[in-house]
Amino acid sequence: MQSDFGLIASLVGALLAVKLIALAIVSRLFRLPAPECLLFTFALAQGGEFAFVLFAFATGHSVLPAAVVDPLVAVVALSMAFTPVLMIINERLLQPLFALDKGAAREADTIDDGPTPVIVADFGRFGNVVGRLLRANGVKTTILDLDPDQIAAVRRFGLKVFYGDAQRLDLLHAAGAEQAKLLILATDDPEHTTHLAAKVRHHYPHLRILARSHSLEHSYDLMHEGVEAYASQIRSHLTELDELIQQDDRDFIARVDHAWEPSPPTTRGA
Repeated sequence: MQSDFGLIASLVGALLAVKLIALAIVSRLFRLPAPECLLFTFALAQGGEFAFVLFAFATGHSVLPAAVVDPLVAVVALSMAFTPVLMIINERLLQPLFALDKGAAREADTIDDGPTPVIVADFGRFGNVVGRLLRANGVKTTILDLDPDQIAAVRRFGLKVFYGDAQRLDLLHAAGAEQAKLLILATDDPEHTTHLAAKVRHHYPHLRILARSHSLEHSYDLMHEGVEAYASQIRSHLTELDELIQQDDRDFIARVDHAWEPSPPTTRGA
């Protein structure tokens, strides 16, 4: 019994070690940031459920004897049982190390992109799609974001993204807000978006703002702050943007100035 327990424990350790190493290599080959690399590695280190199907098939067709299959089934099951432990280790011991690095003071990047007609604040899901479409069609864009991992990932695709908080007026000035014609607020936080819209409207009244609206109430807040255009759905507004870019007239800013006309909600309680 003790020898069987020792064998199973050794096999569990070997399985986890081999998979951890293999997954770590794969994640580095795909250049995942360190926190995501650890999460990917620890989350998939256990044996898979398909192993039980293979073991049952092997036993049923007399490929492997039960004396061999039974310990292997225990190894896979125990590796699955260790997954919560691995995730706790990752979340409580390893990830905080990178959180401390992110929390350390970091100077904003020097914006050397020159004046551009469009500035995008935050390069999350909304800003990513809009920014790539603009760049793909030759519209020069300055992008500001506060997520170092996101910035590193986007730069690998050839997009120029700068680390910095769009709430800072000096950064907006450096990004060319005085010469720009359109500011796209793609932030995920409604309050942050509204506050930034109000600040930009006060200091750069000439700058047209396209903001991501998160709800009906948020749309009213944006309208109250003087935002002339807002988008709650990515697909419909990108379709309009793409149609504008494909037209013969290449003066994008002149066209977009008339394209995103606001559609005010009809009822506040809806």
